Amino acid sequence: MPFYRYIHNNVCETANTYQYIFSIYLFIVSGILSPMLMIIFSLLTLSNLNRLHRRVQPTNNNLNPSFCLLRRDIQLIRMLLGHVAVYMITTFLYPINMLYLAITFNSADKSSERKTIESFITFQTNHFLFYFNNIAPFFTYYLTSSTFRKEFKTMFCKWQQNQQRNLTSNQRIMITD
Repeated sequence: MPFYRYIHNNVCETANTYQYIFSIYLFIVSGILSPMLMIIFSLLTLSNLNRLHRRVQPTNNNLNPSFCLLRRDIQLIRMLLGHVAVYMITTFLYPINMLYLAITFNSADKSSERKTIESFITFQTNHFLFYFNNIAPFFTYYLTSSTFRKEFKTMFCKWQQNQQRNLTSNQRIMITD
């Protein structure tokens, strides 16, 4: 971010006030508010599913529609709780690290070894853990839901067949030319 930056001893640094404000903002929004909202909406979803189960009455005992609804809802609950847990685990370290860096920014007793360790931890939390949230839902859903796995395998098989058809049609075009 180009705002509130300056060059000091040939190093581009962030201004102290901006770094404090940004780290507090990150800690509140990413570290506290987002997980709290995810937990609240997960609990609301669970209570809504419970209320829905109490309202549904099977009309035909042979079909038993509540069994299908229950199995699907269990998969939904597993997917939801797994996603919330993965999000909290992977995101929680980033705002804590940013807050720590802002607090210890002006510490005069930092050795070069400590700065190197802090830089490595910052790189890991910024690039691996924080951006891992973009791919984590797929793996969470794949591991927790058999319906999702089945649909994904079906979609992948159709895609693979389509790729093979395209490959053979391209080969025929090359042969005729």
